[in-house]
Amino acid sequence: MSLGATTEMVKNGGVKCLQDILSRSESAAPNLLANAAKIVAEMAKHEEIREPFVEGNIIPPLCSCLLRKNYDVVVQACRALGNLCCDCEKAREALFQGGGLDNLIKLLEERLSDLEDNDDNQALWNAACGCLMNVTYDRSDIQKAAVSLGAIDLLITLLKRNESDIGLCGTAVMCFGNLAEPADTRPAFVGTEAAKCMVHALEKVSGDDQLEGILEIIASLIENDDMKLEFAKAGILDTLLDMLTARTASWTSQSTPKIEEFDAVRVSIDLLVLLLTGDECMAYIFQEGEGLFFRNVMDTWMASQVEYFRISAALAIGNFARNDHNCIKLVSSGIVPQLLRLLKPYEGKEVDTRLTHAVLSALRNLAIPKVNKSIMLSCNTLDEILPLLQSEMLFVQFKLLGTARMLVDSMAETAVDLGQRSEFIQRVVELCACEIHPGVSGEATRLLASLIKHSGSTKVMETIVQHGGLPCLVGMATSEHPLMQNEALVALTLIAASHLESAESTLLESKLLSTIKTILQETAYPVEVQCNVLTLAGFLTQSGMYLFSPLTLWRSSVMSSHWLVFLHSQVCSYSVLLHCGGPV
Repeated sequence: MSLGATTEMVKNGGVKCLQDILSRSESAAPNLLANAAKIVAEMAKHEEIREPFVEGNIIPPLCSCLLRKNYDVVVQACRALGNLCCDCEKAREALFQGGGLDNLIKLLEERLSDLEDNDDNQALWNAACGCLMNVTYDRSDIQKAAVSLGAIDLLITLLKRNESDIGLCGTAVMCFGNLAEPADTRPAFVGTEAAKCMVHALEKVSGDDQLEGILEIIASLIENDDMKLEFAKAGILDTLLDMLTARTASWTSQSTPKIEEFDAVRVSIDLLVLLLTGDECMAYIFQEGEGLFFRNVMDTWMASQVEYFRISAALAIGNFARNDHNCIKLVSSGIVPQLLRLLKPYEGKEVDTRLTHAVLSALRNLAIPKVNKSIMLSCNTLDEILPLLQSEMLFVQFKLLGTARMLVDSMAETAVDLGQRSEFIQRVVELCACEIHPGVSGEATRLLASLIKHSGSTKVMETIVQHGGLPCLVGMATSEHPLMQNEALVALTLIAASHLESAESTLLESKLLSTIKTILQETAYPVEVQCNVLTLAGFLTQSGMYLFSPLTLWRSSVMSSHWLVFLHSQVCSYSVLLHCGGPV
């Protein structure tokens, strides 16, 4: 029916006429009702006609028709309501308020209880499923209501019984996508067979648009960690890897189109990496380093000519490296040299900053276990990554500083070497003042503190003091994070205990005294922080500087006599540690 003819019917009272017929659903002949609903369905294909129908109050009688036993009436009512609700918010609201959703779910329940798969049921399921898809589109309240009424299980049954009907399966999958939009409905998919149905649909779909649609729905569902594991167990890894192999087999570094032009490939890769963000799912996929996907990442993605694969490989390794056990296995498998190679230009092309960031993230995680540090250092990890500190990319700076801090932890020789590199220390001090990224400034200052602690070297301390690092440590002493406070206080205590002449004037000029007073007078600071600041004050009283004399500190109400006794009990232990050059 053309738009012109439809518009003419509306002008001549067609909506009222159809509404009158449909309102007599209890007494009107089924053929009459079916034909009236069919006319509405055809007219509602035109967007301009939908609101006049809603305003003509035609939706309530159509909702009632869903409960009729006559097959033709029900099919045409589903078609009419589905078309009216297509991109029409008023129609969705009218259906929801008129009990149409409840009736639609009841219809599906009743028809799915019929075990005969005949042509009549097939057409009805297509119409009802299409109606449900349009009704639940972009309406979280309707989506939640549909889930509470059991729509997920009904759709699963529908998919299992109609595997050969590609069109119906596609519509049912789109319904899944609608129902999974609200974050609080996703747990309802856990424990169902939704993952199996979605993977099966993924295997059957052929067109790129349909494939991307299913992948996006799966990506939405696996934001729930339990669903990640269910999809992995349902075989999604094999399905996606096979698809990627088939689609990229002919790609070369010279002929590879931009990855953005192949959205299905990009989304598939992203989805595989996303699966690894769930702890249980990651362990299931890793399989002690023998998992199919892990081997694929190591053997294929890391050396791929396609940059997006290399970026994703580094991201995947970073996700695998989320516990000490995996980190140790990964490093022993030789992953570090492979990651470092990714930081070098590929065939003369500059390294993408996304790849640099992903590699540094993975290296930082791998550097956490103590047994990995010496292996990573023997691979020249620090020398390979330190030049990147000149990058202006904040996220690169952040990850690099964190990686360096992990690698000097408990590694005295490395800390001594790195802490005496003047250009490096100068750059780290510059980054301590980074105001637009607190993470960068925090990591930079923590690295200075770590170099002092783990080197125990007065030369390292002198280098840091000479390049202006002392005020950074004083500032971190009042951080909102107790861990960072303690790190700063330990570093400052070691500097004070070393009696460095170069540090005295800086300490006098800094706000250290007010920092000490603030920490001791505020009850909000943890006990361990207050103990560390008292130990620091104890060494300052031995410095010979008037500002930090016991009498001055006492008069300024920083501490009382019993605190001074405590201070002197701490001095000896720090002096021994400093003399031995060991970490505190």
